[in-house]
Amino acid sequence: MSKFSNYLKNLIESSGESIAFISRKSNIERTSIHKALTDERVLPYASVQALAQHFKLPLDERQEFFRLYDIQLQGEEAYENRQSVCDFLNSLSIILLFSFIIKLIIFLIMVITYLRLILKCQLHQRFPLSQTQINSSGGNMPYTV
Repeated sequence: MSKFSNYLKNLIESSGESIAFISRKSNIERTSIHKALTDERVLPYASVQALAQHFKLPLDERQEFFRLYDIQLQGEEAYENRQSVCDFLNSLSIILLFSFIIKLIIFLIMVITYLRLILKCQLHQRFPLSQTQINSSGGNMPYTV
């Protein structure tokens, strides 16, 4: 029995409802549920959604229910391989985002430094130091602009 079938069996048993009742309420053929429990048939996605709604699964149980359904559809090895690729791509996107943020910070530092330099030059042109200010500050070199 697959993990999905076991999970579905546990949901049915814990609900205390008959398969016939679940079938009527979910609008799924009773034989489809029976065959899904024995792995003779894979339920369509719409049926799995209807079962999840019928059992009023909380988010974490709903995610596990659909994860096990995906594993049943794809096969465990293919599912694990795809998950590994997804994990790698997520990691890569985080690294690229981090790299972008670092480059942005460096760019902003360069812009701020450049703006400070421009402001300093403009202030110097508007308020040049006189020769007496330079000499009084201890400077020995003549002031030239």
